[in-house]
Amino acid sequence: MSPANATLIEEAYITPIKSVLFIDDNFPTHADLLEEKLAGDTDDAAQGEAMLLKGVALHDPASENMFVDGDTKEEPRTSTAGDTADMPRHVRNLIRSCRERGYIFDIENNLTNIERDHYAFINKADLVVLDYYLTQSDDAQHSLKILQNLAISPRYNLVIVHTHENKFDVASEILFSMQGCSKKAINFDRIQNKEEAIAQINSNISHILDNNKAAIDKIFEITQCKNPDIVRKFINNTICDYFTRTHTALENLSIKSNISTTTTPWIATQNAFIVITEKKPADNQTLKDLIDELARAILDFNPGIITTTLQKCINISKENTYNILKESFATTDIRAATLYLAATEYDTLHGHQDRSAILSHKLVGMLLESATSGLAQHASGYCERLLDVTFNAQALNRASNCIQCEGSTCDEKTLHLHANSILCSERTIPHRLTTGSIFEHSGTAWVCVTPACDLANISPDKASSMIHLEAIKLDKINDNIKLADLMKDTARGNGIFITKGSNVTAYSIYIGNKTSICINNFLIQGSALLKEGKITLYKVAFDPKKGEARTVSAEYTVIGQLRPNYASRLLAHKGSWKSRIGVDFINHP
Repeated sequence: MSPANATLIEEAYITPIKSVLFIDDNFPTHADLLEEKLAGDTDDAAQGEAMLLKGVALHDPASENMFVDGDTKEEPRTSTAGDTADMPRHVRNLIRSCRERGYIFDIENNLTNIERDHYAFINKADLVVLDYYLTQSDDAQHSLKILQNLAISPRYNLVIVHTHENKFDVASEILFSMQGCSKKAINFDRIQNKEEAIAQINSNISHILDNNKAAIDKIFEITQCKNPDIVRKFINNTICDYFTRTHTALENLSIKSNISTTTTPWIATQNAFIVITEKKPADNQTLKDLIDELARAILDFNPGIITTTLQKCINISKENTYNILKESFATTDIRAATLYLAATEYDTLHGHQDRSAILSHKLVGMLLESATSGLAQHASGYCERLLDVTFNAQALNRASNCIQCEGSTCDEKTLHLHANSILCSERTIPHRLTTGSIFEHSGTAWVCVTPACDLANISPDKASSMIHLEAIKLDKINDNIKLADLMKDTARGNGIFITKGSNVTAYSIYIGNKTSICINNFLIQGSALLKEGKITLYKVAFDPKKGEARTVSAEYTVIGQLRPNYASRLLAHKGSWKSRIGVDFINHP
């Protein structure tokens, strides 16, 4: 473990922890203790311990004396062997260590409270410590449902699953539930050596769930079946039988894991990082011990530079709201002007189906644009250290280094395609057709080169008026040789790159081998506002038989938007006949 990396991970993920929620049926809640005190119960700590030693869940009031700071008498020990005898001490150690670290903490042991409102209650703490068995039976269904809901919740969650069982077995069952395995009805007559294969699968479940190639290849070797689909279904059914249950798959859940080759098994989904640890009451285990395991697991996961930086910026925005506000919006006058600009289309958008999205995009966009300098200033030292640790000790070239750091599998050509797409096009589709908008119809694409000032909204009483729009017809590059030629000389500005999903589409502003651009003219009726990313455009066509012109309309889909600087450059270089100053100022009435 690199000390520098460990420090950076701790600063982004561990230091920001301020609140902890314990979910455990053997922990007393604050309400339990308070109700006992108000009832005048005089039971001492030994009675509370006796309840724990008997395996009684503390849904009933327990003695608050177990958790009082300062000197406490030694709890009477019994002859009960193993971890159970140390449970009261274990509970107290975890609670006390919360106070020592300055955490706000809460405890919940009531499943009704936990599961209400689709588990909304548990999605508020910075760290959740979850007991694997929340009932007195060996049934983990409740905790598995909690983990599944945290994995798809809107907020990112750090979760420590705490268990008396073998942590690798527990990690296997959690990962199995996340993957949504269910038994498949299929004939397995083509599978050879079934008993040996089942034994091999059952003894290597964690490796198989981790997608370990060697473990999976071994099953193929034993079964002697050449149909990979049948073998995978056989493996799936065997694992379902091992856990004696099946699970419903979570849609679009991205999962990474290491539950087989690490000292602390972990599972990472898009909105939850789950670490599995074992309860060790006899070792005076504290919350610091659990968090140290969490930090090691995150380091093993290696979330990447981009994700770690985003996490750091989120924490900065929480802790420095006032300073960022002061730096970015120094006076109430500036804040009022920002709000005024964000509301310029408030009245004209009434009735528009995308009204809320457009208004939000304008307001939030202006806030983030102004706050960027404040965030960057507070994150500057961290970002410098992060990049120094990443690049200074590396012998690889920069492109390969970046691919490796983010765990990507792309080649350098794909990396440069994505880099050019980031440079020239926005990440989101605009709410109106403007300079640099890329739109398509029936597989043909164009980029708008009409100045933005000519595409301004027409007033409602002139809704029948037409706006003239000019666009360069684009040539989609599907040929690898043409793409290589375009990539060699991107600085000339002849290419346009936009991201669709996870792929980059490249266009040339020249059709085929021509050296001149192809301009097409369109008309917009009334407004350039989009509706669900689409707009109706009109073209003028001449009918030679009738000797007259007529308009033909079609619906066009906006698929991308050039960044302002790139759009202006394209207009200046390739549309100089239309280029002129057209800054949007606000007239004072």
